[in-house]
Amino acid sequence: MYEGLNVPFLGQLDLQNLIKFTNRLIEPAFLNLNYNELLSIARDSEPVYVVLHQNENLANETFLRYAHNFKFKTRLFKSEDPEIFKRVGVKYYHGDKKGYYHGDNKGVGNKVDYHGDKKGDYNKGDYHEKGVHHGDKKGYHRGNEKGDHHGEVNHEKGDYHKDLNYDHFPHNNLNLVVFKNGHFHLYDGNVHNEGTLIEWLFHTHFPNVTKISDSTFHSIFNGIKPVFLLLTENDFLTQNLERFARDIHLGKPFYHLIFSSINLDEFMLFTASLLPKIEIPTIVIYNPKDKKFYHKKNNLNEFNFKEVAEETLKLFDQGKLKVYGSKNSWDLLFDWGINCDGGDRMLDKDEKEANNMK
Repeated sequence: MYEGLNVPFLGQLDLQNLIKFTNRLIEPAFLNLNYNELLSIARDSEPVYVVLHQNENLANETFLRYAHNFKFKTRLFKSEDPEIFKRVGVKYYHGDKKGYYHGDNKGVGNKVDYHGDKKGDYNKGDYHEKGVHHGDKKGYHRGNEKGDHHGEVNHEKGDYHKDLNYDHFPHNNLNLVVFKNGHFHLYDGNVHNEGTLIEWLFHTHFPNVTKISDSTFHSIFNGIKPVFLLLTENDFLTQNLERFARDIHLGKPFYHLIFSSINLDEFMLFTASLLPKIEIPTIVIYNPKDKKFYHKKNNLNEFNFKEVAEETLKLFDQGKLKVYGSKNSWDLLFDWGINCDGGDRMLDKDEKEANNMK
């Protein structure tokens, strides 16, 4: 436990892993970064989250607790680098010598012209779009009859505030983006709505493909999303799965299934106990809602992988993919993995049972 963060250690218990875990636990959260630093830390398909701000105190107030509490699940940073603003398509406001903020006409987004000073006074608060709001000298918004609200990414249409306080000025907007697979995806909800924000973080934090390991076993099989699972040995066809999942995720921040692979050399009795007589390699789908595996027999190889994968997805989405295995299989899965806080216990059980069979 560290500053209220209670995280179980699920990796292999050795000095190197323990040091790595401890360093991650105590490292500072919600650090600043610029665009070049973002590119340097982005690796593979693991997502990087960035809060775009021009008011660091407001960003810390809203997001620091998320960065701290979820540091083992997400990498959450903050930035006021205009280059990231430009690439995401969010307007960056430049402060002049008098403290006024002026919208960058070169930026992408709503073409609105704000001239509010740091105290919140509007010298000119006109929105130059249909459904305008006019700011008076006190900084209040006076909406038209339609009540449309333009200029703030994270406010829903029709939601405007008569008593506008400092955090509603344009240069104090907060925008959350995820950089994933080389693309930015902008969170289009309200950053102050904790429920939808956490749900979006959960859905988007999975990479293209998650390999089943001691540390991921629990989160994958005890989650809320179905698991598209490649059963393989020696990581055969994992590159095919990576390419397929990458194409599925293209242009999307997340998908309704998790793509995953399990190396049966590491989990030796997984198929023998949960999916008896199934041919390897193959694809199955695990649905955590009903705790069942779904499968159609296939002769999976590197040449027909995409065809088999597409058919499996289609049949599952149509409710036509058949259940595979027995009821005892899901009980064993929970006994081994979920109720024992991770796949490491399952691996230990595999080794013990394998030794007893000799």
